[in-house]
Amino acid sequence: MSDIATDTLIPAPRLAQQLGVTRRTLARWIENPALGFPEAANINGRKYFSCAAIEAWKITDFAAVRQRRDGREMPDRLRRSG
Repeated sequence: MSDIATDTLIPAPRLAQQLGVTRRTLARWIENPALGFPEAANINGRKYFSCAAIEAWKITDFAAVRQRRDGREMPDRLRRSG
């Protein structure tokens, strides 16, 4: 993860809007470790994300998550283990 002290942070609601998903969908992504979604910094009870970490995640994993959202099959490595 990048250095939170020097990185630009984005609040969870704004991030959800930028990604084109609901806040609940974003929460599900955060809860599923198989997706590799970047960890949030909790500041005064609110979640903030490193913009650099989000950009890196978008390059590596976002396409697979979007495919599933669009109704296509999700790769086995991204499935939640039961």
